[in-house]
Amino acid sequence: ETLPKVIKELKKNNERFYVFDTGSRGYHIHLFFKKDLSERQKFNFIKKYGGDEQLSSAKHMINLEYAEHWKSGKIKRRIQ
Repeated sequence: ETLPKVIKELKKNNERFYVFDTGSRGYHIHLFFKKDLSERQKFNFIKKYGGDEQLSSAKHMINLEYAEHWKSGKIKRRIQ
């Protein structure tokens, strides 16, 4: 329910991004930056847009794009 609001904010702030349906319960928003971000910078960015703050860790893994979700078996696909 918050995805449209986040997309609107990202567009307003001229962020470069893709949105993926994970094939599970949520969405992944992939953002593009000109340089690597520190875990702290990632944390602050994720917090700003209301995402899962645990994703700021370099040790947290996410499902690959266009691959089957490990639990549901559904394909993670780009929707925007």
